[in-house]
Amino acid sequence: MPATFTLALLASCAWLLLCVVFLLVLVPTQSGFVLALKMGVTIVPLLLLWGLYAAGAGGEKSIAALLVVILVITELSLRRRAFEDTSADPQNLVKMAVWGVGLLVALINWGTLRQALREPATALLALTTLWFAATAVYSPIPVYTLGAAIALLAVVLFGAVARRSVRESILLKAPAAALTVMLLVGLALYVVAPDRALAQTEGGTVLRLAAPFATPNQLGRAAALVVLLTVIGMARGHVRWRSFLVWLGIPAALACLVLSQSRTAGGALLAALLLVYGSKRPRRALAMAIVLAALGIVYSMLDIDLADLAALVSRTGHVSELTTLTGRTAIWAAVWQQILEQPLLGYGHAAGKVLIPQIYRTFWGWTATHAHNMWLQTWFTTGLVGVLLLLATLLAQLRYCLRTRDLGSLALLAFVFVAGMAEAGNLSGAPSVLTVMWALWLTGPAPAPAKAQAPGARAAPGRSARGLGLQA
Repeated sequence: MPATFTLALLASCAWLLLCVVFLLVLVPTQSGFVLALKMGVTIVPLLLLWGLYAAGAGGEKSIAALLVVILVITELSLRRRAFEDTSADPQNLVKMAVWGVGLLVALINWGTLRQALREPATALLALTTLWFAATAVYSPIPVYTLGAAIALLAVVLFGAVARRSVRESILLKAPAAALTVMLLVGLALYVVAPDRALAQTEGGTVLRLAAPFATPNQLGRAAALVVLLTVIGMARGHVRWRSFLVWLGIPAALACLVLSQSRTAGGALLAALLLVYGSKRPRRALAMAIVLAALGIVYSMLDIDLADLAALVSRTGHVSELTTLTGRTAIWAAVWQQILEQPLLGYGHAAGKVLIPQIYRTFWGWTATHAHNMWLQTWFTTGLVGVLLLLATLLAQLRYCLRTRDLGSLALLAFVFVAGMAEAGNLSGAPSVLTVMWALWLTGPAPAPAKAQAPGARAAPGRSARGLGLQA
């Protein structure tokens, strides 16, 4: 019996067992419609798995296509519901089915997955998601915690396999193209159906573009990633100036960044682009840093009213919006008090979805479902254990980047780190678009051994002795 067939069979049995326990035993079935949905979630991934197996489960095209589907479906929102709602509605069940296919494909490509897990950063992130799943034991929403953690694990493992099975050019262009289509849909809705496209924030006084995602910050992150992937593709020689990603994708992304008013995504994008630029041309990066420092000195010497600057960058024109980071400092204070009561283990992965609304509300009744900080969110939900695992993962990824000069991994590391100062979208609950891209670019394939060359022979263009990294 072929090894791949055996792995597919074992993965199918494991999926059936997981669905029976998770969907039938832990989550009560209240109607025939819900039962039919659960049956679909169980059966559809198996049909897709065996279809992929028949087409070559480890094939580049099938894995790239599945990557695009996962990326599109992960944060696509076709309904509105309460922040605290953790029920398994049809949209969540469809997403679980898609993530489940990714998990099954990763498992049946065990040889590739085992190679990926030899990289400390990939192994540590997988271990982190397993710890998240273990916190379901004491979580106030155990089923949601377990489901979200399994989904994170599926994305991490599939991303590791996809990075080693698909060419770098496709991994840059396909996600950027898929996200560009979603951004264009959002801009079209903004024109023809603004009531559906805009989200009310700041007590209903500020309207920000969110469609086709659930929140403006999700749209902003997706837009920033389109720009970042396109720029990396251009730096690596995979995207040319005449590509539609340049003349259509980047303008659409910049428009969505402005209309979503996502300053965190903009700041993370700027940091990642500076890092990409500095990695290619260190001297020019140093010159840019000197210019910025000089501008800072000039500003300190001029008599400029802070309120005038606030009016330029704030949504409400108030200085307090900037000094409180749009109310984040109040959220951090409330979450920190809860951390002090349960510092070691936390309250359970994604538990902030029901706990934060109980401890924090604004004057207008607005609340949050995560701590708006990656580190506080991880500490609040999974304790000091989760924080140490996350820190170890990021340090291992940094070490990998320094060792391999992997430009994509380095850029995503910078983006995740900076965005994590004001958001927790990559680890707050179920996977996000940023989670998918981080897992995909976390680590890459081991570089092929250098072949002996004749004296005077030149290396192939676009490649270095270190594989997929920058040229030395």
